[in-house]
Amino acid sequence: MRFDKIIEVVSNVLGLDITENTRQIDVIFGRALYYHICRNYYDGVKMVAKADNSVSYHRIGSAIKRDHATVMNGLKVWDNELSKFTKWQDNKEKCLTILFNIEVDDSVLFKDKIEEIINVYEWKMEKLKKHHQEEIEKIKGNYKNENTSSIMFELLNLNDSEILEFYETRLKPFKILLRSRKMQKKIPVIQGALINK
Repeated sequence: MRFDKIIEVVSNVLGLDITENTRQIDVIFGRALYYHICRNYYDGVKMVAKADNSVSYHRIGSAIKRDHATVMNGLKVWDNELSKFTKWQDNKEKCLTILFNIEVDDSVLFKDKIEEIINVYEWKMEKLKKHHQEEIEKIKGNYKNENTSSIMFELLNLNDSEILEFYETRLKPFKILLRSRKMQKKIPVIQGALINK
């Protein structure tokens, strides 16, 4: 699959040019759909087993003259906002059907792929739960103070967007403040006079 084919299909389905240099919201959302398809469905199968299978942000962006940071941001827009809307899910399904000849509702082949994807996700979830439990045990051992331990548990229960907001609005400024504080000079304490023997 070539990027220009994906660009053409997404543009045709949405009825706009996603390569156009504009900040119109529909074009930005169209690019986010393009990024999502390139990153996750480049070969026609949702790539979840290995991160190595994913196409690089740089390659995806260079096809429409965008840098890797723009691609990463567009993927966040897709994951956090657009993926929740039926309209955009329908547009994605139309694009995938055209690109890979997948009948999204009826295809046995597609249902098999879905089952495979679900199995991989379930395996990853079990692995993450085990890792998460190990991290909680480490935290319990590292913090003797009960207040510190409860704060860490509160942080662990935040979702990704809440953690990012906390980092940007609270933790990052606090770290900058700590770095800007001047360290007090240590004054040596001398008791009595030194006597040469």
